Amino acid sequence: MSFFKKKIDIKLFNEKLIGGPDKLLGVKLLEYSDEERFMRGAFTVTKDTVQPYGLLHGGVSCLVAESMASIAGDCSVDEGHTIVGQSLTANHIRSGAIGDVIIATAYNVHMGRRSQVWNVELIREKDEKLVSQVTLTLSVISKGV
Repeated sequence: MSFFKKKIDIKLFNEKLIGGPDKLLGVKLLEYSDEERFMRGAFTVTKDTVQPYGLLHGGVSCLVAESMASIAGDCSVDEGHTIVGQSLTANHIRSGAIGDVIIATAYNVHMGRRSQVWNVELIREKDEKLVSQVTLTLSVISKGV
């Protein structure tokens, strides 16, 4: 049985389903794995995603991490259910600079009937160094609640 229960069309996600702040940041879904229980996306650090000192804003890292884990979480629950964020903890290890491509990979560490936990690693593509490590807890709810 597949870990991801909902159909995932990466092209469709990137064209139509990723919107709002993700679209403004240029976040793109890259790949996923049923077997390894992960979803991966990327974005490029721009002048609009840095804090006043020219370094990647920690809030942007949190937003992208929550998006990757939330997309993965929603795709892993049965029809009639969805997920909502419950708790997010972030550790910012090193910076990203304008032009850096950041790869965000959400790994599932707990899959329950009522909750999920995802660890998200944000890595600088150029040197494969960890930028941020984020843990996101999601609540599984019935749609329409």
